[in-house]
Amino acid sequence: MGSRLCRTRRGPDLPADSAAIRTRHRRAGGRRGGSGGAPRGAPSRPSAGSARAGGRAERLPTTAGPVCGLLSSLPDMELRITPFDHPDAKRLIAEVQQEYVRRYGDEDQTPVAADQFAPPRGLFVIGYLDGRPVATGGWRRIVVGSDGMDDSHLRGDDAELKRMYVSAGFRGRGLARQTLVFLEQTAADAGCRRFILETGNAQPEAVALYGSSGYQPLPKYGHYRDDERSLCFAKVLDGRAGGADQARASAVEQSDAHRPDGPAEAAPPGAARPKPSRAEATAAGR
Repeated sequence: MGSRLCRTRRGPDLPADSAAIRTRHRRAGGRRGGSGGAPRGAPSRPSAGSARAGGRAERLPTTAGPVCGLLSSLPDMELRITPFDHPDAKRLIAEVQQEYVRRYGDEDQTPVAADQFAPPRGLFVIGYLDGRPVATGGWRRIVVGSDGMDDSHLRGDDAELKRMYVSAGFRGRGLARQTLVFLEQTAADAGCRRFILETGNAQPEAVALYGSSGYQPLPKYGHYRDDERSLCFAKVLDGRAGGADQARASAVEQSDAHRPDGPAEAAPPGAARPKPSRAEATAAGR
């Protein structure tokens, strides 16, 4: 991956939804902006609510209200944990929905709520390049028995991947895979034992990303389980998030507010009856 790796270090007395997660950066071999897929040379910039000093990412004092924390930094993309209804998230999700319309003829109708992506129930991140929001992804804990979630093959320790997306002009750089690895790791750290997702057959890039990341076919579930275009996958999380050593990105968690290097990144299966887990929205699933 890139020349800088971040490792999350959570103190034993910090709750899962704590706003204070210590991070440590270490140098790794390889040229700057290596195979991580992001452009070379552009230095990461401090974000609101965070500051860098001596290779450390530290949280600055904040006022009341939702806070977005600096999450991780690999080559040039910065992952920040943000509320699902953050303005930048809304803008990118709107792009995802239009992608679904183009691919499936309609927006994704799967019921979702912002609080489902707030720790400790879930997590949502936005990826920034030079301060510009270009990628999203999130996960939410499965509530067996809720809308479309009453299938016998679903479990209480499942987390569902949603809204994976990379803006059109930034695909093919590995940003979706980078985001996916981070989401897998945070879900595993939160006690989830399996990642599940829904995508569609109109998103071959997403299918390729998930297949190359260790996901296996799963019986259909959820809002689009009766749609012939829907494809569902699952992956057991072992705490290493399938390559956390490869892209160990993590950093500061927010407080109150709580695909791929290859074929396509984040191609959302919008309306796609196949409710792609949008985890690779434009290139992955709904």
